[in-house]
Amino acid sequence: LIITHHPLIFSALKRVNYDSYSSKLLRILVKKDISLISMHTNFDKSHLNKYVAEDVLGLKIDETEGYITYADVNKDFEMFQKDVEERLNLKFSRVVQCHDTVRRVALITGAGASMLNEIKADCFLTGDIKYHDAMEASLRKMSLIDIGHYESEHHFSPLLLGLCEKY
Repeated sequence: LIITHHPLIFSALKRVNYDSYSSKLLRILVKKDISLISMHTNFDKSHLNKYVAEDVLGLKIDETEGYITYADVNKDFEMFQKDVEERLNLKFSRVVQCHDTVRRVALITGAGASMLNEIKADCFLTGDIKYHDAMEASLRKMSLIDIGHYESEHHFSPLLLGLCEKY
């Protein structure tokens, strides 16, 4: 059994002819009779976002709506940004700063920019922020801090290991 965060097959396979990364690995798994469990979306929603918010970033969660975790911060933007960078071990972060103070922050680990229109906060932490996402956030007067896809999700393994040991 192999347990992963990201799924091996992310988009539907039209055919299995072993010429792609996923299908080559799938062939090995089938030949060796190895099961694969990928806990991406369900684990983000049930555990990872909360873990990163509380245990990694030191935030006190105020509310959770599906994939979105909220916390009241009330900190200077630049100080908050530096704290986030240190806690996630980021060498740098890309930001859209719309306010001098972060009052309420929303967090989605991985790439959550597609949920931008559902965010009810003045600052949004997520990874893989693209140019048009940044422009949309700026228009909505929502600050963004790109916390990196990998950097926000690599906590999956220690978190899962801790849960396995606990249960």
